[in-house]
Amino acid sequence: MGDVSEIQEAKKWIRAVLTANVDIAAVVGTRVFADRSPSPVVFPYIIYNFLGGTDVQGLGTARLLARPLFQVRVVGEGSPNTDARKVDKRIDTVLQNAVNQQSGDYYFSARREQPVDRPELDPATNKVFFNLGGLFRLYIGRKV
Repeated sequence: MGDVSEIQEAKKWIRAVLTANVDIAAVVGTRVFADRSPSPVVFPYIIYNFLGGTDVQGLGTARLLARPLFQVRVVGEGSPNTDARKVDKRIDTVLQNAVNQQSGDYYFSARREQPVDRPELDPATNKVFFNLGGLFRLYIGRKV
């Protein structure tokens, strides 16, 4: 087994499943980022980040399952357009339909717990940005 943690592998897995979707790739290309976006950035893009989580413990020292929570959202300038709403829907579909997918030493399932739909104002430029997506609970188990 490798030396990669569940969270590190989850970040690679999220990026892989999102960029593999043709509808998402048609709008954002490979602009799918973990934790923060580069500067300057081209809109729209997807950003995802780890928020916290819990583990399910077994007998003794065995960890049976990790249950991290990730925020995954499409970000763009102005108001959400048709493409942004489509990407939001595809993020939900791709992650919600992920059941027992394997990546590295782990297998993954995901479920949305909350939607995200919020504007942001950049006070330096007075520009408004949108964020559409959700909070997704991942269920990560180690391969045996």
